[in-house]
Amino acid sequence: MERDLIRLILYPALADGLDPEEEKELRWIALELDLDEDILVEALSRRMPQDEMVQAAALVPEEHREDIYALAEQLASRGGLSRAESAALGEMAEALGVSKNARFTAFDVFPTNDERDEAFRQLAQRYAMIAGAVGLLPTPIISDFSILAPLQIYMVSRIAKLYDYPLDVREFLKMAAGSVGVGYLCAVGARALLDMIPVAGWAVAGAVAFAGTYAIAVLAKHYIDHDGDISGDSMRDIFKSAFRDGKKDFDRVKDDIEERSDEFLDELQKIRRKPRS
Repeated sequence: MERDLIRLILYPALADGLDPEEEKELRWIALELDLDEDILVEALSRRMPQDEMVQAAALVPEEHREDIYALAEQLASRGGLSRAESAALGEMAEALGVSKNARFTAFDVFPTNDERDEAFRQLAQRYAMIAGAVGLLPTPIISDFSILAPLQIYMVSRIAKLYDYPLDVREFLKMAAGSVGVGYLCAVGARALLDMIPVAGWAVAGAVAFAGTYAIAVLAKHYIDHDGDISGDSMRDIFKSAFRDGKKDFDRVKDDIEERSDEFLDELQKIRRKPRS
């Protein structure tokens, strides 16, 4: 149903192809709704035929139909509404049983700064928790940086997309490692603690993985906010401060991470299977 719903929302916008403004808003929606990128790519590759659109519209609960139409209309209108898009909106409105001329306000797909910052907070927390779940596994190999690297690369790339910033993620992480020793901290530090404290060290390793990943997210945001104009000393200070905050936060969410560890580890596997850019 999620795949069909996305294709339904895209039906009007794809009537004449996506322009840059529409694609920008679509990427925001996907990020906000935490959609799988594979679903988004598939939905963009082929426009839903009209008969399938009618069938998908019929499956939308009545209480959500106006909101779905509003979202599709706002997306299609971002770059200016063409005749083809207007006609497609009419077809969609008819299929959903809503008025094409109505104006709904349940969705606003253009994000404010506050909305982006809240989305950033959720992203940073989510990926830090995945890293924490990895760190809590009772196997020394999971502390290897090669396990967390795809997660952190993916996280930083999503943060860059969130703020529409052209960031070379790998170069940023290399710079961060050179300034604050991220690679050593997340790889050697956690593994050494495991070796020193075979059982209790698991929790320590989880805290290090969580806090290190959270600190990388915070550092990426500061880098973007300042358009890369941050000295090595400042990067080190920002990372250390965020790392301390992350370790404190880990104590608060540790039980939740343990309870949802299967969910987090499954998500990590999906991320590791994605193509590396």
